[in-house]
Amino acid sequence: MIGYQLAQGTGHIPKDTRGRIAVKAFVDGTLTDAAGSVTVTVTDEGGTTIINAQTATKDSTGLYYYDIGIANTADVNKLYAVWTGTWETVSQKLRTTHEVIGFPIFSE
Repeated sequence: MIGYQLAQGTGHIPKDTRGRIAVKAFVDGTLTDAAGSVTVTVTDEGGTTIINAQTATKDSTGLYYYDIGIANTADVNKLYAVWTGTWETVSQKLRTTHEVIGFPIFSE
């Protein structure tokens, strides 16, 4: 059975950064590579596709990432990613949510 989770530190993306998003894929509880490439499509909370079926980079076993670019992190926004690959001979879709956040304001 396949499972997945956000890779650490990619749920919140600071505004005006490269915007790295990442996912970990598991088969029977073990990080597992896809058979072939993994693509990612990202839409914003308004439903606009900002990244369309681009190839993700494999960082290590079962860990894939994509940098969405500074232009796509200019505004505070929720982003929805669909990672598509083949695990256990079946095409699978892994769905993650990410949030572009502003910078905190500190006062004394």
